[in-house]
Amino acid sequence: MGYTEIIQSNSSYATMNQDVTLALFDRLAALEQAALTDSFAKRHKVIAETNDIMLATASECRRRNWKIHTAIWNPCLFLNTVAFDLSYLAYELAYEEDQWKRGLTARHLATLLFEIAEDLPQVFGKDFNKALDALAVGSDLRDSFRSQLKSVSKFWANHREELKQIRTVCGAHRDHDAILLLQTIDQIDLFKILQLGISLDATLNKVGPAAQAIIAYTSTVQPPELTK
Repeated sequence: MGYTEIIQSNSSYATMNQDVTLALFDRLAALEQAALTDSFAKRHKVIAETNDIMLATASECRRRNWKIHTAIWNPCLFLNTVAFDLSYLAYELAYEEDQWKRGLTARHLATLLFEIAEDLPQVFGKDFNKALDALAVGSDLRDSFRSQLKSVSKFWANHREELKQIRTVCGAHRDHDAILLLQTIDQIDLFKILQLGISLDATLNKVGPAAQAIIAYTSTVQPPELTK
C-alpha cells in the first residue's frame, strides 16, 4: 500500500492542535518510510538531472536568440521545476515529526498548490501556443497536452478558495492580523493538504509526458530564426 492509499483509507480529521495529528504520519513512517524514502530519492535524482538538461537547453536557445524554441523549453522547465518543489514538500509533510514544522510545511505546500494551479495555464499560454503554430506541432500532440492541462484548471476551480485562505493569511502572510493568522494555522487540515499535494502531483505526472512529447518533436525542427 502506497501513502496515497494509506491517507485515503483514514477518514480522521486532524488539525494542528489535535494529538491525532501525529497518528497517520507515524503509521506511514512505520510501514513504508524506508521504501518510500528510497523511491523519492531516486525520483528526485531523475527530476534534478532533467532540470539540469532542460535549463542548459533553454539557456542555449535564449543565448542564440531562438525565441520560438525558447517559448517551448522555458514553460516546460517551469513545469519540471514546480513539480520538483511539489514532490519535496509532499515528502517533507509526510515524514516531518515536529508538529510546528509539519504545519509550516503544509502552509508552504498549500501556497505552492495555489500558485501552480493558478499559473500553469498562463505559463503555457499565448507565447507557447504561437510557438506550437510556428513549429507546426500536430493536433494530436496539442490535444493530448491540452487534455492533461485541463486537469490543472479543474484542480484550481475545485480547491482555489480553501487554498487561497491558507496562502493569503498564513502562507504569504498578506493579512497582518496575528490572531487570525494563528487561528488559520490551527485549523489547517494536514491530511487534506497532503492529499491535495498528492493529487496535483499525480496530475503533473500526466502533464509532463505530454509536454515531453512536444519537446521531442520540436527538437527535430530547425529554428525558424535560422531561415531568415
